[in-house]
Amino acid sequence: RGAFNEAGAIRVGEFIGKGHTPDQRALVSLAKDAKKSGGVSADDANALVDWAEELGLNNHGIDAHPNRGFGSQPHINVGPIKHIRVR
Repeated sequence: RGAFNEAGAIRVGEFIGKGHTPDQRALVSLAKDAKKSGGVSADDANALVDWAEELGLNNHGIDAHPNRGFGSQPHINVGPIKHIRVR
């Protein structure tokens, strides 16, 4: 099973701990904190995405998916942290 739980989803803590640099782990920690706090400003969102790009982490810039309930609000993705709200 490795980094996957019983349902086949990635266990985030283990995924980040293996094979990532200290800078990547720091960025993912910032992204987790941003998500927990309810989101980030557009400037901070762009900075997080730029850093993710520089560090080689999966990411996408400010985006919204209007036809989907879960991602319909403006958000970013940074590494394994998805749908960080942009205020």
